[in-house]
Amino acid sequence: MTHGNIRSILMALTICGGLFLQACDGDGESAGDSAGDSAGDSAGDSAGDSAGDGDGDGDPYGDPSNGCLDGETNIGLVEIDGVWCAGSCEVDADCAMAPGTSSAVPGCYLDDGMGGGLCGLSCTVSDGGGACPTGMDCQDLMDPDYSDTGGCTWPEG
Repeated sequence: MTHGNIRSILMALTICGGLFLQACDGDGESAGDSAGDSAGDSAGDSAGDSAGDGDGDGDPYGDPSNGCLDGETNIGLVEIDGVWCAGSCEVDADCAMAPGTSSAVPGCYLDDGMGGGLCGLSCTVSDGGGACPTGMDCQDLMDPDYSDTGGCTWPEG
């Protein structure tokens, strides 16, 4: 499976199906992010935490309930459980590597509806627990042509 194939699947979900949702407040920060947070940090973050450790707070593709990094948007797709913080992109190289250890592949997979793109992590459903960074789930995209392809998301709520 190539990045182009995954991009095609997600673009079909976001454009043709109209399934893209933007779940952030008017200033571009995710709901619940507190003013004064430093970049990549979130309220309640523990001292000594490092960005990129894959625990969902202060990481790219982090858990929106912990607040998204500057420049990221809290998003989710209808009919696919979960949410994630997505950075803006024009090409795959604009997207950060997956934090922690996983087999997830970053890419500029989604159309933001305004002429740009949004980063996401694609995964192989059959890889199980190692498919996505710790705490994220590999949600099947339910595409009959790519039955083992998913997207990494954080549980909602």
